[in-house]
Amino acid sequence: YVTSNTFLGDNVSFNGMSMSGNGKITIGSYFHSGVNCQIITSFHNYESTMLPYDTSYVDKDVTIGDCVWLGNNIIILGGVTIGEGAIIQAGSVVCKDIPPLAIAGGHPATVFKYRNKDHYEKLKSKKGNLKRMFHTSGTKHGSYSVGMTVLVVAVMIVLNLVVGQIP
Repeated sequence: YVTSNTFLGDNVSFNGMSMSGNGKITIGSYFHSGVNCQIITSFHNYESTMLPYDTSYVDKDVTIGDCVWLGNNIIILGGVTIGEGAIIQAGSVVCKDIPPLAIAGGHPATVFKYRNKDHYEKLKSKKGNLKRMFHTSGTKHGSYSVGMTVLVVAVMIVLNLVVGQIP
């Protein structure tokens, strides 16, 4: 799932991503995620006049840089930035900023190592080293992901109606 407030760079690859909330989600180019990942950008307002919370929400943005790789089963909470080239270990919960080129993991995710900056920059500068995750060139501003999702759902509904599989 993506939200209408999601903006994608080029060559973004999701292997099972759920995005929810009203905060802005910006994902850079050459992003790749494992399965069962979530980005949550809206939270119950617990600092209101009711307990445990009222009916309002607090929205927080998420920004993910270029060439970021997420392992499986990662949760990213609103209000964070994941820097360019970062790698997030499977099973992590990201609730604070992760710097560029950091390798982080855990609950909460903490940095335990950094990529070699010279090696990273050398690979990035060579033509052909930026891996295309799928066959299209990708698009910006989320139009591909949202539009394609709507198109796929519409085609599935029409095919199911024609074949008669919907009760």
